[in-house]
Amino acid sequence: DDPERRAWHLAEAATGPDESVARALDEAALTAWRRGGAVPAELPPPVGALVSDRRRTAASTAVTALVRAGELSPHPVDRSRRLVEAAFLATMTGQLDQVNRLLADAGQTPDTPTGLVFAATAHLLTHDDGDVDAAYRLLARALDDVTCKATKGDWDRLGILYTLLLVSLYTLRSEPWKLLDTAMARFPPEAVTPFRLCYDAYVDPTRKSEAIREGLADAFAELPTDAAPWQIVPLGFAAVAMDALADHRCLLARMTERERDGGAIGMVIPALLLLCQDSYVHGQWDEAERLAQEGLDLATAYGYQFWERQLRAVLASGAALRGNADLARSRSEETTSWAAPRGMEVTEGYARSARNLAAIGQGDYEEALAQAARIG
Repeated sequence: DDPERRAWHLAEAATGPDESVARALDEAALTAWRRGGAVPAELPPPVGALVSDRRRTAASTAVTALVRAGELSPHPVDRSRRLVEAAFLATMTGQLDQVNRLLADAGQTPDTPTGLVFAATAHLLTHDDGDVDAAYRLLARALDDVTCKATKGDWDRLGILYTLLLVSLYTLRSEPWKLLDTAMARFPPEAVTPFRLCYDAYVDPTRKSEAIREGLADAFAELPTDAAPWQIVPLGFAAVAMDALADHRCLLARMTERERDGGAIGMVIPALLLLCQDSYVHGQWDEAERLAQEGLDLATAYGYQFWERQLRAVLASGAALRGNADLARSRSEETTSWAAPRGMEVTEGYARSARNLAAIGQGDYEEALAQAARIG
């Protein structure tokens, strides 16, 4: 007897609130989120999906399970918690348009997980509009709201760390990195290995270079075949920083194939970006552009403006490398005009690097120097 399928059958048969069924759906949601990949077609569709769409995946189904669990909850506090959890997961499953509605439906009770509300809102602000400053402030409040010691199974708190990592990676300010370091101390060291390696790779890569490389090799080797996206993507960022992704590309590629069709879309897109960057570094330009375009198509379709702009910046550099200076400049200017007012210095730096390459290719060394001087 499959507990997940049984939970859904009980939920479909329920005619009113039933905490035991709601609790079973809670477990089904957690199982679905951890598992990733495809689920049987007979399970309910993701929130907002057409019933006729039979290509469904576990991550999206987790959101649906939590929403139904909320409907079946006899107590307002349990209903609120489950809908907040659904909203948080929706930020990672390509359902950004559902987040505000789910948070509004959750309402506010004395025991509503306020930290997760802040985290879901921060994730939405980051991905939907690139407002990393507001996201950082909300994440600080989210972590303040977490008063108990985190454990290895706390997927919601690990999700908060992941969002904070993104904010840290794409700004040049030290405060997000310091907050990430403080937050990781709340976890057992083995629970945050991917985040710690990423932190070291970007904050202290020179002094810890050999240790980081060894740690990455061990961490990738220890990943289960069905590793969760939040375990793989931070390792990917660390590996790109250390030019060590080539030996582990297959793991990121496997995850993208498993999750891309409605799964953890919010992590598939950065994985494609990382694979693209690695391909460019190793001279595989056609492969890099194919990966970037795949990521861009997903980012555009699902409303992840944050990743859309990162990918456009990378494609601008690709155009410059191929000698298409006009395309490189137009892509770069578009990215710069979006990133600069949002304080996303790293994204702006990528865009200016593309203009620098384009200028060098045309022999305009004055412009190349001017762009280089503006890269943080």
